[in-house]
Formats: sequence, C-alpha cells, structure tokens
Amino acid sequence: MRFRKTKTGDLMQVSECKENDVTYGVIAIKLKEAYTNLADAETVLKHFMLQLQSIFAIVHTTGIHAAPEETGHKTAIVDYWQDVEQKDWKVKGWTNGYSMAVLYIKNIGLVPVAKEDCFLNGAVFAGR
Repeated sequence: MRFRKTKTGDLMQVSECKENDVTYGVIAIKLKEAYTNLADAETVLKHFMLQLQSIFAIVHTTGIHAAPEETGHKTAIVDYWQDVEQKDWKVKGWTNGYSMAVLYIKNIGLVPVAKEDCFLNGAVFAGR
C-alpha cells in the first residue's frame, strides 16, 4: 500500500485486517511539518484522533488520556470508543514529532488483553 497526501500535505497510509469479528487497523502519517516539542506533536495527534471519531461513527468515548509509555523520544495517548453498532474499540496514538501512528482494535471484547497490548504497543518509528 502506498502513502497518499492529506489536504495539509502530510503523507498518510491506512491499513486494516480482519480476524473473525475483530478489526485491527493502523493509520501511519509522516508529518509535513515536524514538531520538535513533543507536547505540540501530542496536541496534533489528539486533534487527529478526535477527527477519527466522526469518520468511524463513534458515539461514546472515555476521553483521550496519556499512556504511560511516554519516553523522551515519543509519546502515546489512548482512548476507548463505542460505535453506532455498539462495538467497543481501543485506540492508541503515538508520535515522535515527525510521524504519527494510530493503532486501533474494533471489537476488543473478543481479543485477549495480552494480544491487544502487543498490537497497540507495536508502533516503531524508524528515523526521521
């Protein structure tokens, strides 16, 4: 799958995979504008995740909060959603200021927590 440009000039790639009644998804974005301050990059990531809620027909959310995986080089935020079909989601966003990744699992009740964490913690940023 190839990257495509967003309206703001960022490069974005979207990929989904279904396993039984569970959907695993990844949205990867190479930012046109780099953010050297991680707090600024996290704000952009939060805004993006809020925009995704309408795209995925999300009707309930626990609210975005910081994930404990923050390091000096990248930060993570997490949210739990429920869509119009009453499917529960777990969504985790990552950024290093140069790239962002949003990983999600739709229908998390059918996924063992260890597998869920393994997938959602799988964001790796290679270089800038």
